[in-house]
Amino acid sequence: MATRGTVTLVAAFAVALAIRLVITAGFQGLTSPPNLGANPDQAEYEQIAFNLSRGHGYSVNGTQPTAVRPPGFALTLWPVYAAFGRSFLAARITIITLSALTCVVAGWIGYALGGWWCAMIAAWWLALYPGHFYYAMHFLSEPIFAFWLAAALALTIAAFRTDRLILNVAAGACWGMAILTRVELVVAVPIACALLVFERREERRARARQWIVQALVIAAMLAPWVIRNGVVMHEYTLSTQGGCTFWGAHNDVTFGSTRFAGTWVDCSKVVDPAHPMRGNEIERNHLTMSYGVEAVRAHAAQLPYLTAMKVWRLMSPYFETPNRVSLYAMAIGWIGTAPFFAWGLTTWCRMTTPARSIGLTLLSPLLATLVTTVIFYGSPRYRDAAAPVVIVFAAIGLLRGIPRASEWRT
Repeated sequence: MATRGTVTLVAAFAVALAIRLVITAGFQGLTSPPNLGANPDQAEYEQIAFNLSRGHGYSVNGTQPTAVRPPGFALTLWPVYAAFGRSFLAARITIITLSALTCVVAGWIGYALGGWWCAMIAAWWLALYPGHFYYAMHFLSEPIFAFWLAAALALTIAAFRTDRLILNVAAGACWGMAILTRVELVVAVPIACALLVFERREERRARARQWIVQALVIAAMLAPWVIRNGVVMHEYTLSTQGGCTFWGAHNDVTFGSTRFAGTWVDCSKVVDPAHPMRGNEIERNHLTMSYGVEAVRAHAAQLPYLTAMKVWRLMSPYFETPNRVSLYAMAIGWIGTAPFFAWGLTTWCRMTTPARSIGLTLLSPLLATLVTTVIFYGSPRYRDAAAPVVIVFAAIGLLRGIPRASEWRT
């Protein structure tokens, strides 16, 4: 990338970092503990990372092993806590810095797909995009996931361009960390394999070889966690949260109310004498999954409607929150982005190699998000977790929508 491009990306990083620091300091406090009022999931994410750094194993309470949260978040913060102790300042700065770095990586991906102007637009857009910087204020998986996802995509594209084994290995490692942060991304692995059929014949073999190497590295990354769960939790799984997630999305409330159709309700709110919560973590996971399957069978005729509502929840600018400031900011950000994202996808479909192959790489996590939505439920959090990909396509849409913009591509 030319010098002007490097300067632009550095400036985007600096602005992104400043925005995230100021917003976090103003709304949360840089030294503050997790704000459970904003999202109670933060308690488990942060506590597990702290216990891991103290040598108390992967647990919430320091004694009882758990697999309710995948380990990517804790593994990312573990060296920070190991070095600085339970420093909320160090943890928040780490999350903020990774969020800002994601903007730079998105800019590089934009450069590979559409040239220097696309890189500039993508980096700055993501730096200013509320759906991305909001989560940097919290101890949640979104900013960590977005960083590992962007790094995985960038390294995959670089490996495709240079055919270097080390880049494929590094890409596979980043894919592994992204999946360990949000396990639903594992669906992207078979999707990426299926997308190979859309590659040009002369490119397909090289891409297949690349996919195999990365898939093997991903498997090596996931295996220790799955084996640990098999030994410690007595179940070989990536997470014990799937049952409650599925039941929370498929129950009498979500099937019977337009307000909750397509979204998720806390399992504690649908517990009744016919659907008790009992047993250990693994047993509850199986039990709640069986409740969800039971609800699907009982309401099979409503599944098309529920599926449509799931996709609407994923794409809608509106979401349930008492925080009106965050709602308006994120809604405006998505309303301004969605048309360019859609146009960017349409534009990419008409592009030729190598942009075609790069776009197919970017498409796999988006399709994985859609599949996850259809299976479980829809939420802007799913969409915002994939913000680096969304913004790159939006940058292409904006660039191609400007008259004579093709002259800017170099």
